[in-house]
Amino acid sequence: MTEGGRAPGGARPARQERSRQTLAKLLDAAESILSESGLEAATVPAIARRAGVSVGVVYRRFPDKDALLRSVVRRVVERSVDEDVWAMRRAASVGLSAAAIAERVVRGVVAANREKAGVLRALHLYLARHPDGEIRRWVEEQNARGLDQVVELFRPVMAEIRHAEPEVAVRAGVVMVALALRALLLQGRPLPASLGVEAERLDEELVRMYVCYLGLG
Repeated sequence: MTEGGRAPGGARPARQERSRQTLAKLLDAAESILSESGLEAATVPAIARRAGVSVGVVYRRFPDKDALLRSVVRRVVERSVDEDVWAMRRAASVGLSAAAIAERVVRGVVAANREKAGVLRALHLYLARHPDGEIRRWVEEQNARGLDQVVELFRPVMAEIRHAEPEVAVRAGVVMVALALRALLLQGRPLPASLGVEAERLDEELVRMYVCYLGLG
């Protein structure tokens, strides 16, 4: 808890169920607007209307729009990492080969980016423009937590990886896939014709790239 009793995201603690429900409505509303219409459309009046509350209710929960968006970032990132960790633990229990795990990891990253493309695009822009590096550092810490889980997923089959530094390769490969998707995500346009790959084949090519990079192809 921070000074004045506010949580790290900037919201006052939700002390009652009704208060928690209002907070959830505000975050849901902000996330849906970001997803549908982008960062500029996510104004406090628009979020209040979508949530079915007054503007005053928003400012009773958050000191400003930035604090609200910080809370959206935290919720989206935490949910994304937790969902990825859960999916990875399920995959680990199956006893897959390193190549099969690599394919599942990449397809999972691609699916998550496609499913939340709109809100991720908006939040990437928000973070890129933000003058305070604290929230970006927090996001990096969460991303590192997710990469730790990827490494643990490969741990039982790490000997199958023929890269000289298997753990480094596992992490770097996922980062490269994520950066490729981020570039396409931020553009918000179809794949460039110069790439010579149809959108429907992108998953397969990214899987191939990761598998080959790990020395599994």
